[in-house]
Amino acid sequence: MRKLFLLCMAIFLLSACGHKEEKVSYLAFKTDVKDRWGIIDQEGKVLFENEFQEEPVAIMNDRFFVKNNEGLYECYTLEEKPKKIGKEYVSIHPFVEDVTPVVEEDQPISFIDKDGKTVCTFDKYENKAVMKITNFSDGLAVFQTEDDLFGYVDTKGKVVIKPQYAGASIFQEKMALVRDKDEKVFAIDRKGKKLFDINTSQLSIFQPYHSGMLVFYTKDKDEPGCLDNKGEKVIKPSSRFDIIDAFEGDVAPVKEGEYWGFINKKGEVLIRAKYQSVNFYNSEFACVMDKDKWGIIDYNGEILCDFECDEIMPFYNGKYAYAKSHDYYVLIDKRGKEINKKEYSFIRYYRAPEEQIESDYLDYEGVLRKELNISMTGADGISFSDTPGVVYNNKDEKYSKEDYRGYSYILYEKDTKYFNLVVASRFPEEVVTPIKERVNYGWGFYDEEIKGYNFNNKQTVTSINIYITGKGKANKKYVNMINAIEKVFIHLGFKVEKKGEGSPILFQFDNKARAMVYKDDNDKILVEYTSPNYWISDDFWQKIKGQNYGTRSNYNLSAEKRFRNTADSIRIADSIAAAEAIAAETAAQNWERVNE
Repeated sequence: MRKLFLLCMAIFLLSACGHKEEKVSYLAFKTDVKDRWGIIDQEGKVLFENEFQEEPVAIMNDRFFVKNNEGLYECYTLEEKPKKIGKEYVSIHPFVEDVTPVVEEDQPISFIDKDGKTVCTFDKYENKAVMKITNFSDGLAVFQTEDDLFGYVDTKGKVVIKPQYAGASIFQEKMALVRDKDEKVFAIDRKGKKLFDINTSQLSIFQPYHSGMLVFYTKDKDEPGCLDNKGEKVIKPSSRFDIIDAFEGDVAPVKEGEYWGFINKKGEVLIRAKYQSVNFYNSEFACVMDKDKWGIIDYNGEILCDFECDEIMPFYNGKYAYAKSHDYYVLIDKRGKEINKKEYSFIRYYRAPEEQIESDYLDYEGVLRKELNISMTGADGISFSDTPGVVYNNKDEKYSKEDYRGYSYILYEKDTKYFNLVVASRFPEEVVTPIKERVNYGWGFYDEEIKGYNFNNKQTVTSINIYITGKGKANKKYVNMINAIEKVFIHLGFKVEKKGEGSPILFQFDNKARAMVYKDDNDKILVEYTSPNYWISDDFWQKIKGQNYGTRSNYNLSAEKRFRNTADSIRIADSIAAAEAIAAETAAQNWERVNE
């Protein structure tokens, strides 16, 4: 718990740190292990069963979500015969409010209502892209902009507290914790007004306010204590406890050594630390583990339910919970009495798929234009007039001169936020030559020894090959990348030849096929860009132009064919036959080095 909230403070203070049990009314279940998924309520009433292949999630406020065969979320009405509403989504939040944030494929964050209609698109604030957002809590959601600042937005898409914080928690009990750019932490109200400071030079915060209490740990001795909702210490730090967990009502679990007990808001011990673990707890009772079995106790120490269960799920409605024993779940009350005689193979805890969702939109053209830096004279700062020594000195920080013996290219890797790039500058001859020294052994015997290598700088770049692998939201977005690169070349004045959307593209300038973009069989997008004295082989173009990267059929070439095709792809204008032999050798070497 402490590590989780520390991560949240560093990046995003997430709704995972809060409690949502009071809003959970339904759970996903299976009567038999071979069944499809259904939904059941907290009193044992089956809404529907054996319906969905994938598990229903984010079941809340009369709506739920299920993944389809493409791995996208679909929204359904929570009724006996569920009806699909809205579109398909990459990421979703449950309907805590009557509006929830969602993300469609390749789109920014938007808000939809319970009919699946888009309320607003929340893509930018003051020309800064909105990158991430939590769910709503107390009517507000935390969002993060591209410059890593956090603010708050309401259910109508109105920003009520502008992005200005380096970290921010969700609102709970009309209060949130924020961290400014100077690393100062303080509490704010819903209008952004500072309520009080938290001295983080002495205290570490690992969980948000709950039930009017904020747990802290001293930095010098790592002793836990609590602040009230005015920032005053109401439970002084103590070495007695290792952990104080979140308060629920007037009680909180505490850990001493390896065991758990409970205290009240005065820090007084209600139940001494003697249990192995704690699951659900409220102001009246708690589910605890003893001797590897779960039972239920109250805070007077009375055992309400004997320690006979393998698992007890939360009492989401305060009355009943599902408990597991002998491989089946049954519905029980707080004294362990079975409410009915029905048994179920699976009952799932309530869960939301993600605690924060991220915009799936990426300005591929803008990002790749910057990352590739393609111009009429070269790419990524490499000029077609550069010699091997110039390229090496400016770009390669990984390989030595000796590593390039026998090769006719210079290679380097470039890792960015959304893309991994491997750039190979190719030359007509080997890029290094040996420095030989004659050694005389006497009696007329002598030999030559290699003492090092020099760059063969009597040549310039013939082509630049860039292998692109998408990361994060750009992973496997082949069509998006190809379309973006197409626009970059068009902007430079190149003419385009392609068979259709998602197909390889040939770029011509002055009636010469100078560049090409396509997907290789290692799932990399490859840009081949030749110098003005070279061009792309029409034979090679004819072999690949029918590929389509919108589907996964009939577009992957074998590795052997890829070696041969790359070798055939570039021809020198004044000596095609000679270039074929050079390209065959250098391209195969290039491919080997790229995949080392």
